[in-house]
Amino acid sequence: MDSSKGVIVLITEQYPFGYMESFIESEIPYLEKNYKKIVIVTGDVSSEKQRKLSNNVEIVRQDRELGWVSKLLSIRHVFGTVFWKEMVKVKDDYGIGITLGIIKTALISLSQGLKNAKMYGELKSKYSENEDITFYSYWSNDSAIGISLLSGNDRKIVRVHGSDLYFEQSEIRYLPYRSLIGNNIDLLCVISATGYDYVVNRWKTDPNKVRIARLGVESSISKLTTKKNREEMVLVSCSNILPVKRLELVVDGLTEIKGLKIRWVHCGGGKGFESLKKYAFDKLEGLIEYELKGFMANSDVVEMYNEINPDLFINVSSSEGIPVSIMEAMSLGIPCVATAVGGTPEIVNCNNGFLLEKNPSPKDIAGVIMTYEKLLINEKEVFQRAAWNTWNSDFNAEKNYTLFTEEMLVK
Repeated sequence: MDSSKGVIVLITEQYPFGYMESFIESEIPYLEKNYKKIVIVTGDVSSEKQRKLSNNVEIVRQDRELGWVSKLLSIRHVFGTVFWKEMVKVKDDYGIGITLGIIKTALISLSQGLKNAKMYGELKSKYSENEDITFYSYWSNDSAIGISLLSGNDRKIVRVHGSDLYFEQSEIRYLPYRSLIGNNIDLLCVISATGYDYVVNRWKTDPNKVRIARLGVESSISKLTTKKNREEMVLVSCSNILPVKRLELVVDGLTEIKGLKIRWVHCGGGKGFESLKKYAFDKLEGLIEYELKGFMANSDVVEMYNEINPDLFINVSSSEGIPVSIMEAMSLGIPCVATAVGGTPEIVNCNNGFLLEKNPSPKDIAGVIMTYEKLLINEKEVFQRAAWNTWNSDFNAEKNYTLFTEEMLVK
């Protein structure tokens, strides 16, 4: 049967609820073109705000929380081969010392994976009698473990980004069952060349199962417009407020800018919002104009960019996959300042912005901002054109998702 007329089970963390995973919005239309039915399994069981979906999409809300009894019973897995194979892999292949934290994580993730696999099996029974079925986990996490434990010959696809990729980004320097995932699925789709190297060399995944499948965004402009000189320089950033995003470092950098009228707008919220708000007030109040927008719908962010016409986009994360926020900025011809972490050097370079070292100082950040502002209008236009060309060449949603859905998921 032609799987382009079958069913795809897309497993997410929140989408289509809340504000997280906004980048899936660009991919969904291409899945809709290739599948008769899309079943979205989301871990969000309480949010009311739902993004718009087509009629061929069904939503299944899955409570993924393990109760304390289930977590306690996870100890039974020490009598199984899956757990011990993982411990051998951790010690011998990954060269990681086995700690209590690693043992606890492996046991609980295995319980969660088995719970997920049971649910996916029920969906398989419901939909696969007359249709081909594809399981697609948007993240390499416990949902992907569930897919890898699912029996049968159904097509299994897992995406890998950044937080679900690098062992070093975990507090215990370990992510569970990455080898199991790689061995038991059809395709492991990384979003960057850096990610490809990591899963092949660190996870020890068969390279024949790994593909680079870049994310992408749409552009709301058909051509670039010339930006005129104005009294203030407008800087934007967009991310969840998390320690890894180092937004306090952005604030520190802005305090080092001399002789320029600056306006900074940050889009995004999170648990650290109030802390960042206080930090910005203490450091920036009366020095520059700034605004912390909080959570915003993806479409509202793009609309705002078109209204305020930013000069530069800033991202100083300590770890990344390839930031979709940078793709969005470049799709509008906004040059970017970013740190050389993860896959970021695959999108930001000296032609379309400024690539900082992994741990820049506030003066480093201020320096590149002031350097850009001193350029002539025609010199800035070269950066803007290069940013847009980078998006169009490598991160255009139509190009990337058409390739992904037609060649990787369907065939």
